[in-house]
Amino acid sequence: MRTTAIAGLAALLASMPLAAQDAAPGEDARVKVEVSFSPALERRLNVSNRLEQSRERDFREQGYYGNSRRRAGVFRFAANQTPNLKWAGEFLIPAVEDYSFENLLSSLTLDNLKRAAPDFAGTIHYEINNLKISNYSISFIQGRSSYVIGYINVLAPDGSLLQSEKITANLVVDFSVDWDYQGPKYAFMQTDDDLRVGPMFSYFVEKALERVWPEQSKVIQGPVMIQISGPDETVISS
Repeated sequence: MRTTAIAGLAALLASMPLAAQDAAPGEDARVKVEVSFSPALERRLNVSNRLEQSRERDFREQGYYGNSRRRAGVFRFAANQTPNLKWAGEFLIPAVEDYSFENLLSSLTLDNLKRAAPDFAGTIHYEINNLKISNYSISFIQGRSSYVIGYINVLAPDGSLLQSEKITANLVVDFSVDWDYQGPKYAFMQTDDDLRVGPMFSYFVEKALERVWPEQSKVIQGPVMIQISGPDETVISS
């Protein structure tokens, strides 16, 4: 197990000069988020990102995924009855063409850091070594349960390593029946815990940042699943 920690991390980060880095609109120029994947995941990254982008577009445009008649009624119900709900995907990545594994991890991190460590300057680097989603459409990623195994590496503006932690995150989610949910957790559809990567990455980022900033655990947020029907209920909207 590779774990490197520096005593007084919070004080050290607070005293650091701001980093001059380019940033996309809405991002903090002092903070950079980098993501690397195992070779096996990297080979499947393009097809995985296309799948996630396609499903996210379907959900935004029609309220359900693909041509699933069995689930179409439930997902249409969600789209029609939750117009004020702040869905995580749209909130984190407004442009659906930017929806990807990398951008999800980056957006989740930057949004959490605004609350947990607003004075942080440097780089958060994630290494994703193993990823499984229990009912994922790509066989290599599909597993018996949903989990991520990887590292969070915290670097100073000069690139020196401040802290490295191995993270094993087995997905645990909260549920809500609030159809107007506005946060603070990241809201996903009730079935997304085993169909999409968003809830798993949200939970992984939550656990990773809590390891680095344990005193800020109350403001570091993870996923919440919005329940719109019972387990055997199909709701058809008019």
